[in-house]
Amino acid sequence: MYACVCKAVTESAVQACHSAGMRNIRQISSATSAGTGCGQCVRRLRALLNAAQEPESVLTESVA
Repeated sequence: MYACVCKAVTESAVQACHSAGMRNIRQISSATSAGTGCGQCVRRLRALLNAAQEPESVLTESVA
């Protein structure tokens, strides 16, 4: 799915940028041009970055 339609940047491209150490929209925009067109995707880019930065939830069970 596209994260930025104007610049044809996919969600997987944004995730790859995050994996490469990019942690903010400015860095993602510099690398991919996402968010530099109409700007409608900025909220989606922010959501993708936030989701990538959240640690995986770990379920723990206490054993009695």
